[in-house]
Amino acid sequence: MHLKSEAAWIVTNIASGTTEQTSIVVEAGAIPKLVRLSASQSDYASLSAIWALRNIVGDSPSFRDRVEDEGGIDAIARLLNHTGTTPKVKRLAVGAINSYLNPWPFRELSVMKVTLFVNEFLESNSDQLNGLFTQIKHLVPCLAHHIQQIHLDEAATDVDKESIAWAIQSLSRILDRGLKRSAFIETGVVPRLVHLLVNSSSGATIPKRALRCIGYLVNGDDHDADAAVDAGLLPALLVHLEAIDEELCKLALWNASNIAAGTQSQVYALLDCGLLPPIVRILIDERCSPRCRREACWTVANLVTKVSGDVKVGQAFLEGACVEGLAAGLLIPDRKAKELAVCGITKILEWRDSQGSQAWVSLSAAIRSSSWPQNLRVTRDSREFQDQRLRKDCQTLLTRWFPEYRNITIELYGLTLQEVSKIPACLTYDRKIPKGLLRGLHVEDLQIRRIAVTTIRKIEAVQAVLDAGLVPSLVSLLDSEDACLQSEAAWILANITAGTTQQTNMVVEAGAIPKLIRLSASPSEDVSDNAVWVLANIVGDSPSPRDRVEDEGGIDAFVRLLDYTGTTPTKVQRRAVWAICNYLNPWPSNNLSVMKINHLIPCLARYIQQTPLDEATSEDDKESIEYAVRSLSRMTDRHVKPSDVIETGIIPRLVQLLGDPHSSMVLRRDVLHCIGYFLEGDDDDADVVIDAGLLPALLALVEGRNQELCRMALYHASNIAVGSQSQIHAFLDCGLLKPAVRILLDDFSPVRCRHEAGWTVANLSTRVSGDEKAEQAFVEGGGVTGLSAALLLPDRGAKELAVSGITSLFEGHDSEGSQSRGSLLAAIRSSSAPQNLRAIRYSRGGGLEDHKLREACHTLLTYYLPEYSKRARV
Repeated sequence: MHLKSEAAWIVTNIASGTTEQTSIVVEAGAIPKLVRLSASQSDYASLSAIWALRNIVGDSPSFRDRVEDEGGIDAIARLLNHTGTTPKVKRLAVGAINSYLNPWPFRELSVMKVTLFVNEFLESNSDQLNGLFTQIKHLVPCLAHHIQQIHLDEAATDVDKESIAWAIQSLSRILDRGLKRSAFIETGVVPRLVHLLVNSSSGATIPKRALRCIGYLVNGDDHDADAAVDAGLLPALLVHLEAIDEELCKLALWNASNIAAGTQSQVYALLDCGLLPPIVRILIDERCSPRCRREACWTVANLVTKVSGDVKVGQAFLEGACVEGLAAGLLIPDRKAKELAVCGITKILEWRDSQGSQAWVSLSAAIRSSSWPQNLRVTRDSREFQDQRLRKDCQTLLTRWFPEYRNITIELYGLTLQEVSKIPACLTYDRKIPKGLLRGLHVEDLQIRRIAVTTIRKIEAVQAVLDAGLVPSLVSLLDSEDACLQSEAAWILANITAGTTQQTNMVVEAGAIPKLIRLSASPSEDVSDNAVWVLANIVGDSPSPRDRVEDEGGIDAFVRLLDYTGTTPTKVQRRAVWAICNYLNPWPSNNLSVMKINHLIPCLARYIQQTPLDEATSEDDKESIEYAVRSLSRMTDRHVKPSDVIETGIIPRLVQLLGDPHSSMVLRRDVLHCIGYFLEGDDDDADVVIDAGLLPALLALVEGRNQELCRMALYHASNIAVGSQSQIHAFLDCGLLKPAVRILLDDFSPVRCRHEAGWTVANLSTRVSGDEKAEQAFVEGGGVTGLSAALLLPDRGAKELAVSGITSLFEGHDSEGSQSRGSLLAAIRSSSAPQNLRAIRYSRGGGLEDHKLREACHTLLTYYLPEYSKRARV
C-alpha cells in the first residue's frame, strides 16, 4: 500500500504539469487504477489517488470525459456520500468535483442551446432536457450535504473554509448549466447558504460564491425567489451593502435588483428590511465604485417601474431619497443605467400626475427641488452616448413636466443667483467648464461669484480650468476681501499645482506667490490652510519655483506659523510642517546650503517636542510629526552642525519617539536616520545620543520583527561599536551583542541584517582587545562565534574587519599577558574561526584587495594558529 501511495503521489506531480505530461499518465492506463485506489481504506493512498484524478479532470475536456467514463466521478461522489469517509478525503473530493465542473470555453455551445430552447424542451421534450444534466445532477445532493455538514466557526481551519468555497462554486457551475431551480431548492441548502452570508468566519470568498448561487434563484420565477427571501436573504444583503469589498457589494446589489423586480410582497419585504436607504446612498455617493452605483441604479429603477402607483412605496421613496438617487443615476456612465433612470423618472411623474395634487404635494416638492431637470438636460445635450432615443426621452420629459428648462442648453445659463445655483458641477459634453460659471466669476454680485468659484472647484477638472484660461482670474480672487472667494480660489490653485511642473509654472508666472504668502497669515483657518497648501506644492515641485518662494519670504512665513503656537490653528501648523519638508526635498542638482536652512532647526525641534504622541493623538498629528522629523533628517543630510541640533534639546525626544509604542514604522525610520548623523560624528556627539537612552531602544528594534528597522538599528550599533571605551562598555552592558550574534548566525535572517550584524561584531572585536572586562563580556556574549561567522559573509569589508578583530585579540594578549588569555584563545580555537580563515586563505579569484585579505589570513594563521596554517587533506 505504501508503494501504491507513493506512486500515486508521483503521478499527481506529473499530472499537475502540461497537457502532454498528463497525457503520458492517461495513456499508461492510470485512470482505472487511480479510481480503484481512491476507495482505499488508507487515507494516504486515497488522498494521493483523488489528487491525481483531480489534476487529470482539470486538465482538458477529453481527459475529464475519460475519467468520467471509467467511473471516476461516481467514485468521488460515493466518497462524499459515505459516512465513513474522513474529512480530509471529503475535502479533496470536493476539490476534484470542482475541477471536473470547470467551464471549458469551447464546450459552452451546448449550454447556450439549452438556454435558448429551454422553454421548447420543457413543453415537448422534458425527458431529453433532463438527460442533458444526467451526468452532473447526481452531484447536487452530495455537494449540498457537504456544505451543510461542515461547521464554520472560529475553530474552522482554512482548509475547511476552502472546501466549503469549492463546494459552493461547484453548485454554482452546475446551476450555470441549466439545472432546474426546484432541484436546487429541494436539497435544503438555501438556508445554509444564506447563513454563510452573515457568518463572521466566512471571509470574503465564501459569501461571494454563495451570492452567485443564490442569485440564480432570485433571477428565476417568483416562487424560486421566495425561497431565498424566506430563508432570510434580505438582512444578509443589508450586511454586505456596507462591505469594503467591491465585488461583495456589487453582488449584493445585483441580488437586490432582481428582488426589486419581483412580486409586490417581495418589494414590500425589501422596503421593510431597510435595504432602500443604503442602496440610494451608494447610488448618490460618487466615491463608490461605478459598478456598484450601476447595480444600485438598476435596483431603484426596477423598484419604481415595478410598483408605480403604490402609496406605501411612494412614502418609502420620499424617506429613502430615491428622487435624488434617480437623478444621480442619469449621470452614471452606463447607457442602460441611464435608460432605466429615465424610465423610472417617467413612471414616477406619470404616477404623480394620476394620483391628484393633494396626495402627492410632498413628492412634487421633492422632484422640483432635486437635480432631475438639470441632469435630464445634461443627458439630453451629452455627446458621450450616441443614443437618439435616450435624448428624445429626456427632451419629452423636459417638455411635458419641466417646460422652463426645455430650451436651455447647459452652456447658456443666465447670471441670476437662482440660475447660477442650478448649474451642475460637471463639464459640458465637449469637456469644458460651463459658460455660465466662467461669466459668474467676473460679475459684481458676491453671491454669484461665490457659487461660481465653488462649483468650478467641485468639478475637479484641472485641465478644463487651464484650457479656459482661469489661472489669472483665480489668482486675482486671492486679492478679494471675501474669505470664501480666497479659500475656494486657493483650493483650485492647490489642485493645479499638484500636477505637472508646467501647470505649477502657470500659477507661479501669474503672480500667485506673494499673494499666497500674505494669505498664509490670514485669520481665516481655511484661507491660511489652502494658501500654505499651494505654497507647499510649489516648493516641492522643483528647485526653480522653490527658490522663488524663498526669495519672496515664503519660508520665513512658514517659520512664523510654527512659532506662533498660541495663535496659529493646529491644522495650519501641520500644513506648514509639510511645506518645510517639501522645501527640504533633496534635489540632486540643486541642494540648499546650510546657511539657508539653519534657522529652521529651532522651530522644527520645538514642534516635535510640543506635539504629544499618545492614544488620543489624531492620524493627522502623527503624520505631521513624521514630516517634522523627516525635515530634521534632511537637514542632517546637508551637514548642519550637530551642536546646533543638540542645543535645542531635541535628542531625548527623538530617542523617546524611537521606543514609543504609538510611533509608526515610518516615524521610527526617520528618527533612526536623523540620529545616525550624530553617531557618525565625534565621540561627544555620540555620547549625547547614548546618554539619552539610545542603546535600549536599539535593542528593542533589533529584537523586533521589522527587518528595515532591525537593519538600521544594527547599523547604528556598528558605529557605536567603534566608539570610545565608555561607549563600548555601555554597548556590552545593554545586551546588544547577543541578539546581533544570533542574527548573524541565523541563515534565515535577512541578508542585509546579517551584514550589519557582522560589521557590528567585527567592529567590536577591534576595540575590546586589551580590556579584560570587555573581552570577558565579548566571549560570554558569543562574540567569538559571531566573529567566526562574519568570516563567511559575502562582504569583503566585513571579512577584513573580522580578520583585523581576531588579530587585535591575539596581539592584545601578547602585549599584556592577561589572565583571561587562556579562555579567550580557547574560545577562538574551539570556534570555526581557524577553519574559516583557512578557507579564505586558500580561496581563488578576486583582485588585489582579495589577495591582501588572503595574505592577512595567512599571516594570522602562521603566527597565532600554526597548527591550522597548512592546507587540509581531503
